[in-house]
Amino acid sequence: MEADQDEMLSDLVCTHISAVLGLESADVVQPNQIFSELGFDSLSMLTLRNRLKSATGLHLDSSSVSHYSTPSALAQHLKQTLLET
Repeated sequence: MEADQDEMLSDLVCTHISAVLGLESADVVQPNQIFSELGFDSLSMLTLRNRLKSATGLHLDSSSVSHYSTPSALAQHLKQTLLET
């Protein structure tokens, strides 16, 4: 069950990363790839935060996404935040 939750959140993050960056597929996003290596800047990080906020219903402050350097770390943060609500 926990592995399914982790995979679902990772897929969610990677799907939104792919959409923000205009990538052809979420499959090209590596879970441990650093956001700056993917091509993120401050505007795209804000766009990702807004998309994840809408998708999860979580309150994500402006630094919550940029504080985590990889898709995997961000997915784990979302998991922790969901567990705390």
